[in-house]
Amino acid sequence: MQLLQVRATREAYPAELWTAIKGRTDVLERLVVGMYVRGRSTRDLEAALKELTEDGEGPLLSRSSVSRWSETLWEEYETFRRRSLAGHAAGYRFADAVYETLRRHTGSDEAILVRWGILSDGSKARLHLALGNQESHPGWLEHCRDLVRRGLRTPLTVTTDGAPGLSKAVEAIWPESQRTRCWVHQMCNLLDKVPEQCRPS
Repeated sequence: MQLLQVRATREAYPAELWTAIKGRTDVLERLVVGMYVRGRSTRDLEAALKELTEDGEGPLLSRSSVSRWSETLWEEYETFRRRSLAGHAAGYRFADAVYETLRRHTGSDEAILVRWGILSDGSKARLHLALGNQESHPGWLEHCRDLVRRGLRTPLTVTTDGAPGLSKAVEAIWPESQRTRCWVHQMCNLLDKVPEQCRPS
């Protein structure tokens, strides 16, 4: 088992992480990709893995390797967002935005517009992900247009929250579809109006 020296201590400890990933590039790749998508930079990853060395042979992972894997991750995303949707019979669609802190935007939260659907066979499918400029109408409109360009058929229903930009975009692109309000969002909005002591436990 590989032993590492911990700063400010005199005793070495067994490097269980090194033992788990030693010689297994697939495990290391998943570890790096997972850290990267959670906001770690190339420099952060290099520093985090710098101590995991064997017999002084150098860092476990070079910056160029991290960069190569991060580029691969981006290429996979580009393939995902450009793929044809003509084969997805998504009769019921759901749209919402999630907010993530992006390092390149000085720590500010950025809206990620998410669209998924329930297909005719009952299975679920994530259809599209894109940055959304704080859920603006132009951002959602382009999001919907992109789905149409890639061949996605007109849905029976589109479920959304009450965001006006999203509502206007859905009505402009799929006027014949029924737009429904998300019950989860409605219940959360109602609970916000109820005193905490009166809410169900």
